Amino acid sequence: MTNRLYKNKKGSIQILILVVLTLILVLAALTVFFFKPAEMGDSASTYSLAAGQVYLREKELNYYLQDVFDSAALTLKKEDANIEQSFILTAKEKISKSKIGDNYVFEEIKPIFAQLDESRVSLREDKIIVELDIVILKTKEIKKEEQTSVLYKYKKKFESKLNSGGI
Repeated sequence: MTNRLYKNKKGSIQILILVVLTLILVLAALTVFFFKPAEMGDSASTYSLAAGQVYLREKELNYYLQDVFDSAALTLKKEDANIEQSFILTAKEKISKSKIGDNYVFEEIKPIFAQLDESRVSLREDKIIVELDIVILKTKEIKKEEQTSVLYKYKKKFESKLNSGGI
């Protein structure tokens, strides 16, 4: 029986070479995987982080503006004269109150503030509607010399119910 095991020596050498080459290939792949894509992984995660922050900023900004427009609309009644202009003045006043020094709470508010005029405001039944073009820009540093920027532009329609005159 021992003769039969040693009789086919060529097969055992071929298997040994196959195993050694497989181990070399696996080690080379692991080396490349662990050391080379570290730079690429950092930039990919930075892009992902910047995009996530843009979407978070969109939610915060939409919530803030909706709150401003809702509170401005509650101060007005449908029967008021020149309601669009009164709404714009009230909304701008509320936005200005949230300034800290010369800066707004959100840096994106400044161009939005400039957009608030009668052409962007309409009245339908008991709702006042404001349509805005919003731009969010986030820049993240990948390395000392590299930066990534995410620019997000969208149109948003805000609807706020007017005060019906009741308590």
